[in-house]
Amino acid sequence: MKIMKKFTYILFLNLLLQTLSFSQEEKWETQNYIGFHVSGITSTVFIIYNDPSIQVNVGNPYLNSFSGGLSFKNFSEKLVGLSVDLKYISKGGYAELSYNAESVAITPVLFRYIPKYLELSPLMNIRTGKKKSHINFYAGPHISWLLSDNIEFATGTETYKNTADTKFEFGLDAGVGYSFDLKKSFVELRFLYSHGLSNIFDPETTNSNYWFVQNQVFSANLAYYYKL
Repeated sequence: MKIMKKFTYILFLNLLLQTLSFSQEEKWETQNYIGFHVSGITSTVFIIYNDPSIQVNVGNPYLNSFSGGLSFKNFSEKLVGLSVDLKYISKGGYAELSYNAESVAITPVLFRYIPKYLELSPLMNIRTGKKKSHINFYAGPHISWLLSDNIEFATGTETYKNTADTKFEFGLDAGVGYSFDLKKSFVELRFLYSHGLSNIFDPETTNSNYWFVQNQVFSANLAYYYKL
C-alpha cells in the first residue's frame, strides 16, 4: 500500500509539472521588431497581348537594380505575425510604343522603362522552426507611389510620351525566408516575388496590342531586426 501511495504521489506530481510546463510554453507575449533591409532586384515589364503572335523581341528583358528601406514586425501570436516594409525600389523593363505624343499610330518603337517608387508592403508572416531559427512564409499586398521614371527609346525621331500613365501601383507579394535569432535581434534572408495588378501604361495611348502592362519583380533581401 505504501508503495502504491508513493507511486500515486509521484505520478500526480509528474502530471502537475507537465501541465505547468505546457502552460508556460503556451503563454505568449507580443513581440515587436524594427529593422532595415537591402535587396537585389530583377524586374521586367509583364505584358499580356491581345494578339500573342506579336510580342516584344528583347534578348534579355530583365533589368537589375536595388531596394532599401525600413521594416517592422509584430508577432501577437507565436507563429503568425505581420511584416511591414517601407522601401525605395527601382523596377522596370522593356515594352513597345505604337503611338507618338499626338496619339498618332506609328511603327512600334522599343523602349526601356525605369521607374522609382516608394513602396509599402504589409505582409502576413507565418513562421515555423526551432527556437533560434525559423522558416518564414510571406503573402500580402503592396502599394507603390511613383517618385520618378525614365523612358529610354532605342530609335526613332518622333516625340513620344515620357512618363507612365499610373502614379499609384497596387500588387501582390509572396515569398519565403530564413531567420536566425541573436540575443535581442535577428537576421533574415528573404526571397520575394511581386506582381503588379495595375496597368503602368494605358494600352489606348501606348500599344493597342497590349491588354495588361504590369511590373514584375524578383528580389533577394537581407534584413536586420532589433527587438523593441
